[in-house]
Amino acid sequence: MTDLHGFLILKAIVKPEFELARYQLAQSDPHRFFDFCQENQLAGFVYTCLKSDHERAIFPGDVRSRFKYRYFMQWQRNEKFVQELGRISTRFESAGIEFLVLKGPHLASRFYGNIDRREAHDIDLMVRPRDFDHSRRLLRELGFAPESGVTLTSHLLFRFVHHVEFHNDGIPLDLHHQLRTHIALRLDYDRIWASKCTIALNSHSFLGLADTYCLVTQILTIHQDISLGTITVRPFVDLYMILRKIHDSLSWDDFFSERDHEGCLAIAANVLAMFLIVFECDGEFPALTATVKKHEQLWRLRADRLKYFHLLGNSTLAEKKRWAFQQYACGTATAKVWWIAGLPVWLVIYHKTFFRGLTRRLGGRSGAQSAHRDWNVDYLLRNPLRLTDDAMPYREGRFRFGSLSAHIIYENETYIDMIEDLFRLEFHRCSDAGSKNPPDIRLCILDVDDETIRNDPWVIRRNHSDGFKPIFIRRELEDVTIIYYDAVAAHIFRREQHTIIVMPIMSRGESRDYILHSVMVVMYRLLYCFRRIHLHAAGIQMGATTNMFFGHNGSGKSTMSLRLGQAGAVVLAEDHVVLRRKEGQFFISGCDGKMRVTAATEKHFFPEKIDCEWKDFAGVKKKEIRLSDHVTAAPYEDRGLDRIFFPHIGDVFEITPITSDDAFARITEVIHERYRFFDSGDRDAFDQFIRDLTASTQVFDLTLSRNLQDLDALAEFLQSKAP
Repeated sequence: MTDLHGFLILKAIVKPEFELARYQLAQSDPHRFFDFCQENQLAGFVYTCLKSDHERAIFPGDVRSRFKYRYFMQWQRNEKFVQELGRISTRFESAGIEFLVLKGPHLASRFYGNIDRREAHDIDLMVRPRDFDHSRRLLRELGFAPESGVTLTSHLLFRFVHHVEFHNDGIPLDLHHQLRTHIALRLDYDRIWASKCTIALNSHSFLGLADTYCLVTQILTIHQDISLGTITVRPFVDLYMILRKIHDSLSWDDFFSERDHEGCLAIAANVLAMFLIVFECDGEFPALTATVKKHEQLWRLRADRLKYFHLLGNSTLAEKKRWAFQQYACGTATAKVWWIAGLPVWLVIYHKTFFRGLTRRLGGRSGAQSAHRDWNVDYLLRNPLRLTDDAMPYREGRFRFGSLSAHIIYENETYIDMIEDLFRLEFHRCSDAGSKNPPDIRLCILDVDDETIRNDPWVIRRNHSDGFKPIFIRRELEDVTIIYYDAVAAHIFRREQHTIIVMPIMSRGESRDYILHSVMVVMYRLLYCFRRIHLHAAGIQMGATTNMFFGHNGSGKSTMSLRLGQAGAVVLAEDHVVLRRKEGQFFISGCDGKMRVTAATEKHFFPEKIDCEWKDFAGVKKKEIRLSDHVTAAPYEDRGLDRIFFPHIGDVFEITPITSDDAFARITEVIHERYRFFDSGDRDAFDQFIRDLTASTQVFDLTLSRNLQDLDALAEFLQSKAP
């Protein structure tokens, strides 16, 4: 499992998410993907997933033909296995021996939908221990020769080995007496046999494992394959297909309780956590996810998909075994002693398998793989930009998104300028070392290139089929949220008291306006993740009431803020606020401590000219001054919101109450232009946020005349009217 791109394409096809698969395939070589599927015995299955011409068109014709050929070969082989099972069944039944079919055609029929949909490597049968020796003799009579030339006593086999291998004219067969043999396991075989079910394969009927023990077998298989260094993607696909079929019918608390009695609770918790994270399924299987999360203390590797991929693909055999040994209920030391004691037996029984590819498994990462940048939280904490060259300095500073403080680490000053312009923020260039006031979030903004995206396909999704529609992914087990918007992404890691946001930007070849738009969408969505919305509005606290004035440029917000501040109000912001929802209440806070005044405002409110230069702001000449030099200001403090006004310039000053529906329409008309929604449910949730806001506050239409004296009447209204 070293081809990350191949895995991501496969996962998208299995789910199925064909447009995502098409996008991922565009970043890779289709022939290489076929080879990946073939190596993992999944090429025929992939072809069965492509049911329509549109779906099959994600591959070029020659690659599609290769998949189709593997499908027919897979189907032919599986039919041969079922036919051979029928021959074995007839002979065993005449001898009075009962067997269970494990995996193979059973998995294909029960969980994939048909025997042609899953490639079977061999036939797996399980008999009771008392029938094991007799069954070996029967298989020899049927033409099956043992792989090992050494015959050991059942007593020695049962202590260390759970199956022996046979073959007959190209048909491998594993004869089991247990699902898995280990000193720590206490599987209840009376229950396993009592819960057996009947399975129909073509015209034959056989006995097979109950669904629960199909799942247990798959978990134990993955655990063992990892410890042996033989893990492929197929067992994870099997696990996905099983869970898709039985997830809703199982009591997961009971399932884990039963695994505790059987000595494999930690194995189940670790394998299922790994699967949910690597296969991005925590949202698909919520009940399982919640139960796995309850057993987080048993995880031997912290929830981080790239750590898991390293374990599965590039780690040494010693690392894999260490991970596996740590999960045995008997303890690591006892597990190692038992493994060493059984090693001679395994070498005798499985010598062909054991030595096949041993040299490859003992190796670590290749030099090229070692050069790949790792995306994991530990590394980001140590070096958020993953810099390797001391000549590439990064800079630090702080933003305040209203009451939300953010420590920023960045390489490119351009992105800081963009965020300042978008949100009217003040950026303070400083280190966060030794700060007495730790920030709410740590935001790392960095440029990424094509190589980074090829090596870590989760970093950014470019040119996806949804165009300008964001992609939102929530990964419960890792406590990670990812927002993708073409050239920009945001990876939100929550670790204990820290929230770390990594914002990779793929800016090469794109215009500044395009990157600005992408940064705006992602930043707005980031704020919304923290139950905050940025609004083009002024915030004024007059006495015990807090008022928000929501309006376009030129609607009088700055002039109002100055006049009301001179009348004794506390000015939170004169043009940009952050609206926050907390425990059902709404609060606003200002984004900066500055104010911009026009020539008319300066002439009316200031006895002397302000000593600063005129600047152009959206085509209007204004002077930018600090609020606290002229009025009482509190820009970064949350204040409970009581009233909303919608100011605009007219002929006669007037304040008119409006309905909450009218207020909702006015707000959403403006902010829907800035927000991009993932789907209709996301938009509905956002709209409900605004509906709750307008329903919980008093709302007014405010007409301002060009006579600035009318602002005195507004001050009187705010002072006299209680909310």
